[in-house]
Formats: sequence, C-alpha cells, structure tokens
Amino acid sequence: MADVLRTASFESTLFDYRMKGVFSMAIREMPNEIAKIFNKEKTDRHEVRKGLVTSTGPLEEKAKGTSIQYDSVKETYTRTSVILTYALGLRMEEEFYEDDPTTWGKRFAKFLARSAHYTDQMHGTNVINRAFNSSYLGADGKVLCAADHPVNGGTGTAQSNVLTTAANLDYTSYHQMNAQLRKMTDDRGMPMMSKATKLVVGIDNDVNAHEILHSPQRPDTPNRAINAVKEVYGRVEIVPLTLQSNQKAWFLLGDQHSLTMYDRVAATFGRDNEFNTGDRLYKVRRRVKFDWLGYQDIIGTPGV
Repeated sequence: MADVLRTASFESTLFDYRMKGVFSMAIREMPNEIAKIFNKEKTDRHEVRKGLVTSTGPLEEKAKGTSIQYDSVKETYTRTSVILTYALGLRMEEEFYEDDPTTWGKRFAKFLARSAHYTDQMHGTNVINRAFNSSYLGADGKVLCAADHPVNGGTGTAQSNVLTTAANLDYTSYHQMNAQLRKMTDDRGMPMMSKATKLVVGIDNDVNAHEILHSPQRPDTPNRAINAVKEVYGRVEIVPLTLQSNQKAWFLLGDQHSLTMYDRVAATFGRDNEFNTGDRLYKVRRRVKFDWLGYQDIIGTPGV
C-alpha cells in the first residue's frame, strides 16, 4: 500500500504559503496614498500607447429637409508608456533558517512588503513632484502643469493649467484655482465644466486644507462669515502626500484627469533555495508604470 502523505511532507510548501500571506497582509495594511489619485489600468503588454484625440463641437442648427453637418476628430499627440520592472531580494543562511524559520521568515516578508509599497508611493508621487520640472515632458512637449499647453495640435490658443498667480494654499487661492479649473476648455474651445474631486497637498498642508474645506465659517477672518467655498465647490477629498518634495505645492484634480497607474504585475513574493550554500532566497518583483496623457482636469501651483 502506498505511503500516506502527511502534513510534514509539505512543511516547506505550507511555510511559503504562510509567508506569502504575511507579505500580502502587510501591503494591504499600509496607507496607499497614490491609489487615491491615480486611475488604475491593468495591462498585459510591456508598453501602452495612447493618443490625444480632439473632441467634437456643438450641434449645428438644422433646417427642415436639409442635410446634417458632419464634424471630424483627429489624433493630435501620442504617448507610449513603457512598463518598468522593480525587484529586490534577501538572503537567509541555512542554519539561521533551521534555528528560527518562522520569526525571520515573517520579518523578511514584511521588509520586502514595505519596500514594494514604498516603491509605488515613490514613483507615483514623483509624477506630482515633477509637474513643473522641464526635464519631464508630456505628449504635447510640455510639463504636466504649464501655462502654455498647445490646443488642437497647436492650431488653437494655448491653455494654462497652473494657477494664474502662484500662491500658497489659502481660502482665496483655493477659490481662484477652482474657478480656473471650471473655465478650462477642451480642444474645440468648449468649457469642460470640470469640478474638483481631489485636493492634493504635502503633509505639511494637511491641517490647513482641512480648515479651509471643512470649517463651518471662513478660517481666514474673525468675522463669522459662512465658508462659501465649502458650499460652492462641494465635497473635495484631501489627499496629503508624504513623499511630496515641495510641501508648498498643491493641486486640484477633476474626475476626467489622465493620471494613470499601468499595472502589469502586482508585487509578488517568491522564495527559493540556493543549492550550494543551502541559503533561503526571498524576493519581491513588481512591473508598473505611473504616467499621464493629457493636462486637462489637472491644475496646480508650486506655491511661493
């Protein structure tokens, strides 16, 4: 009769499952700031190519019995986002594993989970950090937040998605930026009628942002005037970024913005043995790209 397979036969496999569970749980428990501002798009390719396409104009009046007018759209700019691979490993000596596998196995899994989590936060926040950096240009040849974005392939009047006069976040500048966002137009000059859904700030501005958006009265005056921006612009989620390099910079995002995380392979925990030394090898691997396509529905200022 064949031998009965027992739990001990699968000790190593069960240990690996436990460590993968520890890794996954550790990542889920960490605050994911980037997930609040980036659209997530799964992809099975090593690169993603997208194009900016002009919109259509308003409807034309049509007289009885006459033909309708036909509009046309065109692709103005394209952007190719190449998926990047990130990985890191740890090595545990065989004797070390034999003496205390569970304690250090869990620690290694948590160490690598923290590294994977930080990698996403760092590269996602860097898109925001580079919003005014001329070394990082978008499909239209401009930085993410610029005063001269070309419109309709360069045939229209340039459009700005930076606050007209740079300012730190306060009651007045918040109103001005919201008004400017609402007036932003598409490639055909039609107002997008955007409404801010996210206020992105550095962590130093978090309390200030909450006072402006949530105080029942205006926070900038001793008079008991109503907080009009709270009523006019509605509920806006405050997203403080821990890794934002310029703590004075702040941004408003509408629900049509193009900030995207192209998710190719989720952070994956793996384990193997090295034959000659007997060492346990642990690794985590991630394939992802944080990018943007167009500037519409995003507006910001570096502050002063």
